[in-house]
Amino acid sequence: MDETTLFLLQLAAGGFYFLNKAFLLSKLIVRDSKKRLQNILASVIYPFGLPFWIIIFNLEKDYIALSLEAGGIFSMILGIYTSIKGKSQKTKIFEKGCLVITILFILFGAIESINEYGGIKTLTQILEISIVTGFLVGTYYMAIQSKKVYFYFMFMNLSCATLMLIQGNPLLFWFQLASLVWMGMGYIITKKEINQSKEKTWLNT
Repeated sequence: MDETTLFLLQLAAGGFYFLNKAFLLSKLIVRDSKKRLQNILASVIYPFGLPFWIIIFNLEKDYIALSLEAGGIFSMILGIYTSIKGKSQKTKIFEKGCLVITILFILFGAIESINEYGGIKTLTQILEISIVTGFLVGTYYMAIQSKKVYFYFMFMNLSCATLMLIQGNPLLFWFQLASLVWMGMGYIITKKEINQSKEKTWLNT
């Protein structure tokens, strides 16, 4: 693949995911009346980067990371729906179903990776496992609304940034570092809001 095509792939893959993080961060900052719009924009823009990531991971034979991305399409679609319609008991059931599907995709990708490399033998495979671990544990903490979610998603971004750097995808490396910064800012803002909420509760007692 020529350098221009690879650059455009990296720009599309990183750019759409970066915009998703930017809209999610802005949701924490804007007034309540605009939070829903920011959430919708984040959910709608997210899937546009997916095919480009899948192409890049396939070119690099990162089958574990590829399976995570491919399995996530169902969660992305559900995310668009819930951002527009809101969450309900039914969507919570679908969320669990989407997570199970993603895990099955990851298992398939792990088997494919083991067949390709004759086991778990390379640094890139370890980094892929780190990406998956950050995603799965982060998803759990997101479900229980814990601010720990930011640490695991940051770990995921850092692992992916390292993987992209090793494999010669510098633009994606910088996009992942930028996403890491967004996650850090999100943690700071969320922690500040929690502390302010505790202070208000204390003052009202």
